[in-house]
Amino acid sequence: MSDMRFVDSLLFGRLRSASRSLFWVGLGMLVLGIGAIVFPLASTLAVALLIGSLLLISGILTLIGSFSIHGTGPFFGALLLGLLSIGAGVFMLGNPLAGAVSLTILVGFIFMF
Repeated sequence: MSDMRFVDSLLFGRLRSASRSLFWVGLGMLVLGIGAIVFPLASTLAVALLIGSLLLISGILTLIGSFSIHGTGPFFGALLLGLLSIGAGVFMLGNPLAGAVSLTILVGFIFMF
């Protein structure tokens, strides 16, 4: 029981010492959230560009990593996944509005299933 009190007091002490910085981080997140609600087109484009860049980077890394896989099936599967991710990333970075629409449709299908 005393071990649990020690862990609680340690956590409480760390939270108390970081409370000022946590307050400012929370306030900044609040301002960014209000900005995203006030400017939905800008926030949608920012999310589409972020996901496009993540797809492009992960596709490049998957493509590079596919050459270290032994076996024909897994190699071509990883190669195809890497190429598809690169293609989706380039598409979303090249046309972020269409990428946002495709993301919305994808999320709709996920919620339907």
